[in-house]
Amino acid sequence: MTSSGIASDDARFYLITLEASGNTIAYVGWRQVESVIKWNLLVKNGSEWVSRYSTMSPVVNKWYSVKLAWLEDSLNGHAELFVDDVLTCSIDNIKTATSGQTDIRFGLPELYNCESTTLYSDSCGVDIARASSSEMLPGDMNRDGSVDLYDAIIAAASYGSVLGDQRWNPAADLNKDNEIDLYDMLILASKLHT
Repeated sequence: MTSSGIASDDARFYLITLEASGNTIAYVGWRQVESVIKWNLLVKNGSEWVSRYSTMSPVVNKWYSVKLAWLEDSLNGHAELFVDDVLTCSIDNIKTATSGQTDIRFGLPELYNCESTTLYSDSCGVDIARASSSEMLPGDMNRDGSVDLYDAIIAAASYGSVLGDQRWNPAADLNKDNEIDLYDMLILASKLHT
């Protein structure tokens, strides 16, 4: 990204869109909220939209690896935004089952209220799984199908952080108390595969 074009609140652009049967069901990109540009994950949940924002702010003139992880399920679906292989934000318990053909658009498929925006892209991706065939494991922070040393390293990087901190990683908050502490590490240790 060499220029974002975002100059006011609610201005946004998306790097990835996921469509089912011609309707957009998920967006991944940047959005300005309360005068701060943040990573944004926006997902259709039935007839409503659910939005999550990162605690970190993206910057121009930096290359990012961006991935949308999508778990299809009629009631307990899941969407995650990974930036540089770190879980940045996620949405749980949403209706993500799709019918028909799924299409993915990369680049700048949608801009809203943006001035001139320039993007160079070579590392975007989408992982789609169905709940019946692939359940996500608690503690599997890099979503490789196992809880191992790599997940412990990711959790350790956010140890001592609380919701809102730059190092905060929602996937490492295994007991969902909005802080990454010893209790989360003990839960993670109990799930480690040797």
